[in-house]
Amino acid sequence: MIKNFTKEALLSGKDVLMEIEGNCMVPLILGGEKVLIRSIKSNEKLRIGDVVLFEDEVLNNLVLHRINYIYEDFIVTSGDNNPFFDPIINKRKIIGKIKFSNKNTEQDSSNIIYVINSSLKKTKKQNFYYTDCPNEMIDKMKALNYSIVVLHNQAKVHLFECDLSKFNKIAYFFGYEFNDELDNHISKNKVDAVLRTEIFPSTTDLVEQIKSIDFLHTKYNTLPFLHSD
Repeated sequence: MIKNFTKEALLSGKDVLMEIEGNCMVPLILGGEKVLIRSIKSNEKLRIGDVVLFEDEVLNNLVLHRINYIYEDFIVTSGDNNPFFDPIINKRKIIGKIKFSNKNTEQDSSNIIYVINSSLKKTKKQNFYYTDCPNEMIDKMKALNYSIVVLHNQAKVHLFECDLSKFNKIAYFFGYEFNDELDNHISKNKVDAVLRTEIFPSTTDLVEQIKSIDFLHTKYNTLPFLHSD
């Protein structure tokens, strides 16, 4: 029903506010986030890089992915977080396109994102993302100008002691160890900072780590220490 309503509204020229399911477009768009989809005008030119909505007739659902290639009347799309391309579709299949509030919004939908080891207990939250391939996620984050901060209970520097104002956008990584060779480990040369939230090194508590970070961001209403003298 929702799919049909969305499709009919867009085809009739109306914009639609749509809640996103899944993590195909992380980190640009997070699961559970709402984005405004605008209808496509008949003479509108599509460009590589546009994030568009189309109907997947095989899976019988709507897909919001980015255009990677255009050839005459055909396009190839993929999710930013997907390792593969979608099947080729005709431009006529595109029924909507993301409407960003400003030019900078297209680069990212959140200045803070939490990346958590898949082996840890999952908690549903809008800006949480679980993965067992942290280095791939780091590469995606860095391409979007995120700074990489790893939370580790053996780190020398405490979160409250570090001035993070130099970081415009931060991706916090939880539950990972460092190793250049092993899967589900992080290469230390990819990281901008390694911090801890515990006063004394102990067993890492994910909930308490998140609370510490949330406290800083709530207190300063932005990145930690941005307004400190």
